[in-house]
Amino acid sequence: MKSVIDELYNGDRSTAIRASKFGAEYKKTFDRVCDLEQKLLEKIPQFDALFKEYQNAEIDLASLAYQYEFEKGFKSGVRLALEVIGTA
Repeated sequence: MKSVIDELYNGDRSTAIRASKFGAEYKKTFDRVCDLEQKLLEKIPQFDALFKEYQNAEIDLASLAYQYEFEKGFKSGVRLALEVIGTA
């Protein structure tokens, strides 16, 4: 059974606040990454499959790290709230 924190992180539970769009800085950085990826694969096309496998592994690793940090932050927030209301 998934924890409530996991369900919140994965979007399985409705939350009051949802990010509707990314900022300009994110878009600029994303465009840069895409441009560099294209240039890299143009120079070494024989590594296309290996590079995509590498990217997928990086995404999996980052996703696990983000989930861990989300859970840690969520728990810290709950502890802080409990301390503020005087039950901790």
